[in-house]
Amino acid sequence: MDKACFDPSYGIDWDDLWRQQLREASFRTLGADRWNAGAANWGKAMDGTVSSNYVEYLLSRMDLSPDMTVLDVGCGSGRLAIPLAKLVRHVTALDQSPAMLELTIKNAEAEDLRNIKTVHMDWTKARIDIDVEAHDIVLSSSSLLTLELREFLNRMDRAAKQRCYISWGVGMAVRDARVCQVLREEYRPTPSHIVIYNQLFSMGILANVEIYQTAGSRQVKDISSLVKTVAHRAHGRTFDEATEEKLKDFFAKEMVCQDGSYSQDMSSCTALISWDKAGPRLATGI
Repeated sequence: MDKACFDPSYGIDWDDLWRQQLREASFRTLGADRWNAGAANWGKAMDGTVSSNYVEYLLSRMDLSPDMTVLDVGCGSGRLAIPLAKLVRHVTALDQSPAMLELTIKNAEAEDLRNIKTVHMDWTKARIDIDVEAHDIVLSSSSLLTLELREFLNRMDRAAKQRCYISWGVGMAVRDARVCQVLREEYRPTPSHIVIYNQLFSMGILANVEIYQTAGSRQVKDISSLVKTVAHRAHGRTFDEATEEKLKDFFAKEMVCQDGSYSQDMSSCTALISWDKAGPRLATGI
């Protein structure tokens, strides 16, 4: 019988597949320097006037209690860490970008929250119980932008006392595909949540997957901020003036303008992958 029948990975190196697809993706942001460079624009464009039920829905699906500790891996500007701190005893917000952690600290101070600790570190190099202690819950919200998938997941599992949660996009990002049409480039999506699930399965972790739709919109007054965000996500590129004008024209036509502000649809389809530390595991050494 084929050896792959006894192999939870089915003979596929999911870690390598993830690495290849992420490297080739049209839009992705890797490395602290890239996030540091984009933090200022992120704070204006991404944390501006955004109306979305993403955070509310994700929190509703997490099994939380007031005495818990939560580790938010790749916390960014604190989009999840801030509301989590209002629900649990303590939150550790970890990110490889100092500039992003500064945004988290600023946002926590604005809410007068004192139970958030920030940690500046590359998660794939973190030593559990040395650099970062174990927490009841470990969360990665759209932050799995690393070439080292297995290392990232392995550390999440080791750092969790009770449960792990990962949220990641499902399928093709239509907005990104349309931007590629404007740029006259082939659209190459980031790896699917299926790769994450199969990597976990190959590690013996039997995860749960829930697919859900979120609705939302973003209001911006300056379309050029969206062009900067595209450049940041597109491997930190610099667009010439003609390309910038094409992108501005694209966003102006795609968005609704009212009272001097542009509204962009932020609806998306997301996968919530979760597993319990006390849950069943596969035997992977057969």
